[in-house]
Amino acid sequence: MIQKTLLSLCATALLSTSVIASGDTAIGVSVAGKDTTTIITDFKITETLRLEPSLGFTQVDYEEYHDERTYRAKYSETTINIGFALHSINEVSSTINLYYGGYLGYKDYNNDTYKSNNYSNIDLFSVAGVEYSFDPQFTLGMEVGFGVSTGDEETTVTTQSKVTLRYYFDSNFKELNNRLKLLF
Repeated sequence: MIQKTLLSLCATALLSTSVIASGDTAIGVSVAGKDTTTIITDFKITETLRLEPSLGFTQVDYEEYHDERTYRAKYSETTINIGFALHSINEVSSTINLYYGGYLGYKDYNNDTYKSNNYSNIDLFSVAGVEYSFDPQFTLGMEVGFGVSTGDEETTVTTQSKVTLRYYFDSNFKELNNRLKLLF
């Protein structure tokens, strides 16, 4: 499991460095709830289409008290998710973009309780969001999604929401990369 995650992270990093030179690439952090953080990379395919690979990690520690004399439990839940989103982008103004599209992801759960509970899910969501550019290279976005999560345990219809901060690489990076290519 860890090997798959590391392989995916390396593949995303390699793809990111080769595409960053275009000046149409972003890296960001997405937060969904207090315990879920996801690293994303955006690749602008066309003026109105972007691909967004993501890698996320969640670690939550729980402590339950049922009765002081009979039952007390401590456990943790770890989730690793890998996914891809495809967004169609509509520019509303010079600082605001609306986007919509889909998300396909894989989640691996590890619940460390008195009975270890490990399972995985495949997520398929339709998503819509808005992002505000408060600087030519920084955007803050909000996204909602509606979809299906199916896997080892059960199939559920669910919603999601998240806030994303993105940093877009600029054309100066493209120029630097072109100069470095000339040296080698």
